[in-house]
Amino acid sequence: MIANIPGKAVWLDLPGDCHISGEFTGDYDIHVMFGGPRDGVDLLFKRIALERFVALASELLALPISDDPTAELPKLHAPATTVSTVVSETGTVLHMRKRPTEQR
Repeated sequence: MIANIPGKAVWLDLPGDCHISGEFTGDYDIHVMFGGPRDGVDLLFKRIALERFVALASELLALPISDDPTAELPKLHAPATTVSTVVSETGTVLHMRKRPTEQR
């Protein structure tokens, strides 16, 4: 059994020109919207979950992809952590902080 599963599982196919916007909620979660107000999908992230998602996406985008359609594609995992790190484009650690287990 997996601990801390998301509230709902969703498969989205986002086109490159999809409208994406985001905002903080009153309780400091991050509300990300894909598409329009009547035909879109809304995601609600705890801040640490969004940081992990962005880090995972950044790592995936940096990986080389083979032109061979039969080659195995890379897979990464964003493990739960209590340490948040911000790294500059040159690889310098700009900020590192320990986060409490519980988030707002």
